[in-house]
Amino acid sequence: MVRVNVRRGFFRIWLLTSAIWITVISFSTSGETYKQFHTAYGLHKAQSEGSHVPVSCTETRGTEQNDYYPDSGSVLFCWYNTGQFKKLYPEYVMASDRATVDAAFTRLQASWLWPTPWETLGWEILFVLGTPLVVLALGNATLWAFSGFRNPATE
Repeated sequence: MVRVNVRRGFFRIWLLTSAIWITVISFSTSGETYKQFHTAYGLHKAQSEGSHVPVSCTETRGTEQNDYYPDSGSVLFCWYNTGQFKKLYPEYVMASDRATVDAAFTRLQASWLWPTPWETLGWEILFVLGTPLVVLALGNATLWAFSGFRNPATE
């Protein structure tokens, strides 16, 4: 009669379900992460060029397509040319173009709108890899408790 090793069987099931879990969750969350990296890259590029000023679309002044245009990748940001921005936001008239762009980016970074792709990626990795590890630890603890707290090496 063949003795069934429950621990080894459950470990194999855990390996299989963990691989499926990691694959499915990684693919389902990768789109949002990609969007955040894309948005962050676009913002960084726009800031380094210094010719456009970002504003939250809820705080815009003027008319869409005439004075500003919404960001193609996100409905959160709207963009002004520096000259048009200064006409509609008189508090920035005395500032240089570079100072205006930097002030707008600083203001936007302080808001919740600023993408944090590396932080998002870190939390997703923790979720994707952490969940199977917690399941493994709980499964081992449960098997240990049902075995009467015996050491498997003495069996």
